[in-house]
Amino acid sequence: MAGRARARLLTPLRRAVRRHRTIAQFALSSAALLVLVAAIGAVTLKHLATGEALSDARLVTVAVSHGVIEREVTPGVLHGEPSSLARLDRTVHEAILGRPIVRVKVWTPDGRIVYSDAHALIGQRFELPDDMLEALAEGAVRADVSDLSRPENRLERGEGKLVEVYLPLRLASGRMVMVEAYHPAGQIDAASRRIWRTFLPMLLGLLLALAAAQLPLVWSQARRARADAREREDLAREAEHALQAERGRIATEIHEGVVQDLAGAAYELHAAATLPSGTPEEELRGALGRGAEVCRRTMTRMREVLVDLRSEEHRVQDLQSAIEAIAAPLRDAGVEVIVGLALSRPLPGETALLVHRAAREILLDVRRRPDVSLVTMKIEHRGDEVTLTVDHNLIPGLGDDDPRENGRRPRLDSLAQTLRDRGGSLAIDAHDGVGARYAATVPPPV
Repeated sequence: MAGRARARLLTPLRRAVRRHRTIAQFALSSAALLVLVAAIGAVTLKHLATGEALSDARLVTVAVSHGVIEREVTPGVLHGEPSSLARLDRTVHEAILGRPIVRVKVWTPDGRIVYSDAHALIGQRFELPDDMLEALAEGAVRADVSDLSRPENRLERGEGKLVEVYLPLRLASGRMVMVEAYHPAGQIDAASRRIWRTFLPMLLGLLLALAAAQLPLVWSQARRARADAREREDLAREAEHALQAERGRIATEIHEGVVQDLAGAAYELHAAATLPSGTPEEELRGALGRGAEVCRRTMTRMREVLVDLRSEEHRVQDLQSAIEAIAAPLRDAGVEVIVGLALSRPLPGETALLVHRAAREILLDVRRRPDVSLVTMKIEHRGDEVTLTVDHNLIPGLGDDDPRENGRRPRLDSLAQTLRDRGGSLAIDAHDGVGARYAATVPPPV
């Protein structure tokens, strides 16, 4: 017993622990998901920022190429005339270098450098890199990290990490050249970080707002889960109480009805068996007849109990016949029973079952009174509700005890509780020495 009590005390605690554990797991998984999304978003944003910075470098190269180099690269520059090269070099130093370009080269398609602000490279030939060949073939602007190990880049090795941009440029003379501009990678990284830091707070803010929006949903779901669990527990308790009440009712019915009748039959048969020899045959027949009558009455009570245990479909198929069946024992006892049904529409199965139970419990209570000679029963619709009214009288001079005493019996208490649980009611109006009225109200099913 102590172990069971302790288990009952620990059950709510265990449920609370499981509930908090579930919420904690949900919160941790949500936090992990948010961190993962934030990490992916940050990496993607950084990649986009780097791409945007490279795009800016390409735009700068295109601008200076079309705005400055295109008009300054004259046929004299292509032929290596000193004056033309000096004029282009002056323009490059004044208008291009350090803004943020650190090195400029102009190539011919055959790999000759016709101009570079690093004068030692002018006139030298090198094998064109693959990315430059692709840019020349496609007529597109390309940007990539400089490979400082290549021989044409030997003079840039002291400049740190660089990004080179290739631009195919067609001159006014119709000649095609390749402009190569070198940008410091640090400035591109700084631009990338600047763009990244601008948009990263927005991403984190959106994620935090999403997390904050989920918290009410989590708590609401937790409250709903607790409410559902409490409702299930309440329904389970109600079902258990109903089961126990039904078991108690059947046990009471068997004990107070069948067992008592069998005890009476045993007494009668024992009396017949112990009659002295020479007892008149009529007296012996009378004792056996009384025993047989008790046995028949007992079988009738047993049939009633078995009918109560049958399925709902059998109990409510024909309410009129079912009511007549439970009224039969009273009629067999000499009581006049009048049954009237004034139903405007068929009853649902659950309602008919409850009406049948109410009629049976009330008639079983009436059968306990030997002073009743007339019982009237009426079942009718009143709006959406069904009412069952049972009236009985008393044979004058045979009894004047208060019929409300019967209303305190377990079967009527159980019936009243069942009706209250479903929104109905059971009332007993007793009249001393006259009779009583039982009024049961059965609500429509929800």
